[in-house]
Amino acid sequence: MCPTVGRYGVTCGAACGTGRAMRHPRGKRLPQGRGQLIDTVSIHQRPAEADGRTIPGHWEGDLVLGKRPSAVLTLVERASRSVLLVALPAGWRAEQVRPALTTAMDRLPKHLCHSLTWDHGKEMAEHARFTVDTGIPVYFCDPGGSGGPRAALARRSVRGYPTQR
Repeated sequence: MCPTVGRYGVTCGAACGTGRAMRHPRGKRLPQGRGQLIDTVSIHQRPAEADGRTIPGHWEGDLVLGKRPSAVLTLVERASRSVLLVALPAGWRAEQVRPALTTAMDRLPKHLCHSLTWDHGKEMAEHARFTVDTGIPVYFCDPGGSGGPRAALARRSVRGYPTQR
């Protein structure tokens, strides 16, 4: 820390920093709760009918990033494997994802909207409000998982999909 006082009465170290990169501990990061999903419901609590793929209406979703700031939400229906794409031309923050996802799910018949399963992406930080708005519960995969083979297949099939302007 520089003990000299600058022209405005502020010490150099307090105003300018030391010029060195800040160090962060490698253990726990983001202790304020930033970037973490709150009150998530595990995929293990999802109804058994969703695992069997016999009843339509259980969806799996993921985010595919495009040329910044655009992105696409991919929704795969588990029974029929139908793919629904939702464009996010303005970005993929939670406050942009929730209204787009709500609109897309509201367009579907109610008998095709039983549940939604997602990975632990920050884009679903407003999952509780989505559930209140639509009545569709959101279940989350185990942290660190890849989302499963269907999600990977959906991402691969959408990669390179032309964007509409």
